[in-house]
Amino acid sequence: MTITERLSEFSRATRYEDLPAEVIEKAKLLVLDTVGVAIGSTALSFGQDALRLRTSGHRQRERALFAPRPACHRTMRRWSMGS
Repeated sequence: MTITERLSEFSRATRYEDLPAEVIEKAKLLVLDTVGVAIGSTALSFGQDALRLRTSGHRQRERALFAPRPACHRTMRRWSMGS
């Protein structure tokens, strides 16, 4: 069984009631934090770029991802792509 299959099986078999209260509270805080960051970033230039890319065509997205950007944008792009 691969790690992906093991993780999938664990996720499928785990019930909400099986989770410790601390895990549930931490998960709630992490979701709230993620939503807050997503909303807050819409006021920043890279957040506005992301919103525009969401509704643009494939070619426009490709150009935008590889266009010259300030260092902070390049860092965000690398971080969001997992490198």
